[in-house]
Formats: sequence, structure tokens, C-alpha cells
Amino acid sequence: MPRRPGRSLAALLFAAGAVAAAALAVPALGTVSLTLRSVHSSSLGRYVVATPAGRTLYHRTRETTRHFLCTGSCTTIWPPLTVARSVRLVKGRGVQGTLGKVRRPNGRLQVTLNGQPLYRFSGDHRTGDVKGEGIPGEGTGGGTWHAERATAPSSTTTPTSSTPTTSTPTYTPPGY
Repeated sequence: MPRRPGRSLAALLFAAGAVAAAALAVPALGTVSLTLRSVHSSSLGRYVVATPAGRTLYHRTRETTRHFLCTGSCTTIWPPLTVARSVRLVKGRGVQGTLGKVRRPNGRLQVTLNGQPLYRFSGDHRTGDVKGEGIPGEGTGGGTWHAERATAPSSTTTPTSSTPTTSTPTYTPPGY
């Protein structure tokens, strides 16, 4: 059967319109979120705030959202927890306080908890590791690194090891 040029063009325009409509609908399918969670650290004997993958989150004393002490090479050892502007921050069970975002000197958005910029420690590799706890801050800014405190996600059970205590979130930034 011979093809009609008009039908091919109409089919192409219809397909292009469907693709454009689908692209516009993608944001409406759901919001990307990052859920911080509570994990038990057996070495500290308490719960700490962690990334979706269970990596402990830290803050540095003397650092504020207006005065960043950890920049440049410091961020290799202490990677900031950064997200895109569109990511919705969620407190998992056991995480208390106010989550927010602050713009770092390099322009990236960093997650904060109660106004404290959050970081991971490159020496932590397993859920509940807190190898960065109590490390003095380098440079002239001083301060000390501390794991963010959390509460038990459920008052009925206490884990005996550093196993995850909440469900997997909808978004996990690379390397977190």
C-alpha cells in the first residue's frame, strides 16, 4: 500500500506532541525527596542522624550558615551533604529539628539541620560508623566535628548492632 505524505507528517506531529506532553508531565509524577534517618551507633551508644544509605552526618562547631569553615580540600575529607534545589527534605523517624538548605561558597546547596551544615566523613564506611566524632577542625577556624544526635526511631525496640532502622528513601544522592 503506498504511503501518503500527509499521513506521515500528521503521525510525526502527533508523536512529537505526545513526547512534549509527557516531558511536561514528568515533574507532576512525583517530588524527589531525601529522607534523613536515625541509625544506632554502637561505639557511641546512641542514635545519630544518617543519610539514606546509613552514613553518619556531622556538623562542625564554630561553623555557621554564614561562615563556612570547611571549604576547598576540607571537603575531600568531609564531603558536604548537597542536593538540588528541587529536592524535598524529609525527617525520618528519630530525626528531630528543622531541615533546610544553605548555599555554599561554591554555589551548591547544602542540607542543614537546626541551622547546622551537614557533612559526611570519608573514613566512615558502614552504617553507624562514627569515626569522625571528636576530630578537631583543621585550619584557623578551629571547632570540632560531632555526629548529629537523633532519637530511637521506635521506643519499643533497641537494635543490638549498627543495622538500618528505617526504610529506603526515594532518592539517594551518588556516594551517600
